[in-house]
Amino acid sequence: MQLKGKTIVVVGHSNTTPRLVNLLIGENGYPDLGERVYDLHWIVTVTGGRAELRY
Repeated sequence: MQLKGKTIVVVGHSNTTPRLVNLLIGENGYPDLGERVYDLHWIVTVTGGRAELRY
């Protein structure tokens, strides 16, 4: 709650980033990435307690 209204950048690995996205959006739609994937990012916006994904 201390970061409400702020932009936060999270950088992870091939398995941690998609798992965090899944957790935030409440779905299990994004599998672990291949070890050579370096150009993919997701933007998760949380508004009113609801997460929305753009990528």
